[in-house]
Amino acid sequence: TPIFTGLVTDWDVDYELDTRDRATAFCTDELTLLSNIRFTEVTPTVEQTPGPRIQAVLDNFSYSGNSSLDYGNANLGEYDISFDIQLTDYVFSAASSDNGNFFVAADGTLTYVSRYGRDPVSEVTLADDTTGIRYSALTNVYGDELLYNRTAVTSPAGTSIAENTTSVESFGPSVLVINNLLNANMPDLDWLATNYVDLYGEPIVRFTGAQVELAGLGSSDIADLLDIDLADQVSLKKTFGVG
Repeated sequence: TPIFTGLVTDWDVDYELDTRDRATAFCTDELTLLSNIRFTEVTPTVEQTPGPRIQAVLDNFSYSGNSSLDYGNANLGEYDISFDIQLTDYVFSAASSDNGNFFVAADGTLTYVSRYGRDPVSEVTLADDTTGIRYSALTNVYGDELLYNRTAVTSPAGTSIAENTTSVESFGPSVLVINNLLNANMPDLDWLATNYVDLYGEPIVRFTGAQVELAGLGSSDIADLLDIDLADQVSLKKTFGVG
C-alpha cells in the first residue's frame, strides 16, 4: 500500500571503515516542483471558483502530473497575478479563499478538496472499546495554539473582521490575520472570518493525533487505516472512567 509517492531530491552516502555504509534518500512531494515555479510576467485571470483557477494556473505552466480538483464554492476575482509570485503561494491562496485543502495525495496526485467537498461520513472510527479500531495513544492541545477570538481576512474586495467578544474579555485578544486572499466579494470574506471565530474562538480540548499498532489488527482494518489521506474525516471515541 503506497503511503507516500514523491521525488528524491538528494542522496547522502556516508562511508564507514567497517563497510557498513549508509545511503540516505531525502524525499519531497510534487509541491517541491510547484515551489520552484514563479510567474515570469503579469498573468490575467477570469472570475472563477478555486478548482478551475488552480487548474488554469497549472495549465499555464504545462504541469503534466495528475490532479484531482474539486470545483469549489468561493468566487475568486478577476485579479491579475503579479510578476514573480511563487506558484505554490498562489495556489494555497486560492484554496484558503474557500477554506479548502490543497495537498498531494499519497499516490502523488495534486488534490484540492473544497470546504463542502469532504465526505460527512467518517472513513474510520478509532475507539478505546469495541466500537472501532483500537488505538494505543492520543495527543491533544488545550492551549492558545488554536485560540483565535478575533480574525481579519483580506482580499482585493476588502477586509472582513469577526470577533468573539466574550472570549476576548475572558482571555484577551488572540488575533488571526489572513492576507492575500482572492475572494471577489465581501459575503465570502464575511463567511471566512466568522467561520474561523466559530471554530477557534474558545479554548477546547482538540485531539490532534492518534497512534495505532497495526500488529493484531485484521487485514480490513489495516487497509482502512492505510487508505486514510489528508482531508478525510475520522471519528474518535475516548471514554473516561472518572470525570
